[in-house]
Amino acid sequence: VIVTLPSSSNYKFDSAQSTQYNIAKRALSVRPIVSGKTYDGYAISLNFTASGLVGAHTNGSLGTPTYSGNGVGAIDVGSYTVSISLPNNDVTKNYDITYASASFTITKRALSIRAVASNKTYDGKTNTFDFEVVSGLASAHTKNSLGTPTYSGNGVDAVDAGSYSVSVSLPNNDVTKNYNISYASANFTISKAKVALVWSNVLVSDGRVTAPSVVTSGQVYSGDISVGSYTYRDSSGRIINSIPAVSGTYYVEVAVTSGNYSFTNTHINFKVSIGETQEKEVA
Repeated sequence: VIVTLPSSSNYKFDSAQSTQYNIAKRALSVRPIVSGKTYDGYAISLNFTASGLVGAHTNGSLGTPTYSGNGVGAIDVGSYTVSISLPNNDVTKNYDITYASASFTITKRALSIRAVASNKTYDGKTNTFDFEVVSGLASAHTKNSLGTPTYSGNGVDAVDAGSYSVSVSLPNNDVTKNYNISYASANFTISKAKVALVWSNVLVSDGRVTAPSVVTSGQVYSGDISVGSYTYRDSSGRIINSIPAVSGTYYVEVAVTSGNYSFTNTHINFKVSIGETQEKEVA
């Protein structure tokens, strides 16, 4: 810097003098801002803070930062570190910048899963199963993201009428590894199918009853029904071994057993008239 003074009648000035000075860089401390979070299926968001800015400078004056480290783009559960650097521009060239890194953790997300099984009537087939997400699924995912479930329990291969339970588990894949999964089982019942018996050929001849034939009305699966003995009763309900020589109304019932069916129309009435052959009359 050179200083020149105006002339004066009272003073005699030496020749103009010069001096030098320096503007030193200002210390600036920069570090990333990043917070740990519970897994949500999205990459972590990054920002930074700067301590030591002067004048009209803001973070935006420093230019676009560059982030590095294993935390950049991190989505999955784990521990990460991220570092930062700023570009050399007309603002940052005036700062002596020190950088700090930042560490963060993405923790597992709680996920609740429940098996789904419906009650049904016996149909000779195994049941169908599904599962539902009770709570906790991140918005980045759908149920299908969780993979193909595996079902277990005594209900998986159940066909016969009865009460059963089924459990569900999910595979360990790139999505489910980020969840702490709790599972709930499902109970279901296969109820007995209702079948009506259809009678034919109940005959009484010469005081003796010809055994009727019995067929079923409704879907019946092979080997599911056992037709047992026939029992004959008089009008008072007493068991009789043969038709007495007395005209009257009687009925015949059949013992039908099955673990998978309940039966209706298991007996019919018939009339006996001495000296005649009578066909059955359905009650």
